Amino acid sequence: MLTLTNDSGAKCSTCGRPLNNPYRRLVDGRIAEGCIDNAHTGHLTPTTNTSAWHDRKSAKAFRAASKRSLRALGIKPLPAGHVVAG
Repeated sequence: MLTLTNDSGAKCSTCGRPLNNPYRRLVDGRIAEGCIDNAHTGHLTPTTNTSAWHDRKSAKAFRAASKRSLRALGIKPLPAGHVVAG
């Protein structure tokens, strides 16, 4: 997969994959499941299947609900593109 950024080994804290290459499971050539963690936001190549899947309305709604849940627990959500030292 191509990337627009140099992530220099940064990884998602959810799937453990590089920020520009999130976990995806394909079924018959289509994405069936994968990581939609906010860490990947801004690191995916636009106009690709993986970017479109990450930007689905339901994925965005899930990320927003996750942020609300964290805030309700008094936890400050990490910003888009946060990194975990690789």
